[in-house]
Amino acid sequence: MPKDENIKRNTMPAIECRTIVEPIHYRALPGKEPEKNFLQGYAVRFNVIADLYWFDEEILPGAFTDTIEKDDIRALVDHNPSYILGRNRAKTLQLSEDAEGVYSVIDPPDTRIGKDTIISVERQDVSGMSFEFFVEEENWIWADKDTSKKDLRQIKKAKMRDVSIVTYPAYEETDVSYRMAEARSAELIYKNQCDQRYRKHLIEQKGGHKDYYKRYLQCLIGNN
Repeated sequence: MPKDENIKRNTMPAIECRTIVEPIHYRALPGKEPEKNFLQGYAVRFNVIADLYWFDEEILPGAFTDTIEKDDIRALVDHNPSYILGRNRAKTLQLSEDAEGVYSVIDPPDTRIGKDTIISVERQDVSGMSFEFFVEEENWIWADKDTSKKDLRQIKKAKMRDVSIVTYPAYEETDVSYRMAEARSAELIYKNQCDQRYRKHLIEQKGGHKDYYKRYLQCLIGNN
């Protein structure tokens, strides 16, 4: 049977980045003045299994509840802090959770980057939103070693750094460099978890660990 392991981070976690490929709209909000348009779309989707090469990943509902209420979050273009579109504390970025995920509404500035982004969205030259975050609590469901399934990482709580409208969504086949960066990031996360599992097993079992060491090596090379 698969085994669960809940992990809370006690040290500063690494910055991670995920992207979803969904329509971004520039339109008015329901019930608001029709002449005022906003850039809007889902930055995060809940309960969607993403293949991160070394493992699968799922973001659970409520993972960003605390951070969107308390933290200082920006809206950017391609995660570039020089290309700012909005900020939640300035009320030019609104983030809200629903059953589907985290929905973002951006009031872009009357600047060159703001105008260029609006034009690109309206022309459908850009087709994805992305977010950077730190994982604070996660649950790992370790797959049985005799199955072809991958281990599943469930993100239970995370701290959001920014949401971005991106030129190259990370999961499009044409975006080779970004996919390689995502894969490398996932590899490092997974190797770290494998190492923790192996060390914990040695402490608990105090020997008789040949089978587990074999599983550890399989984990490191991605042979699930």
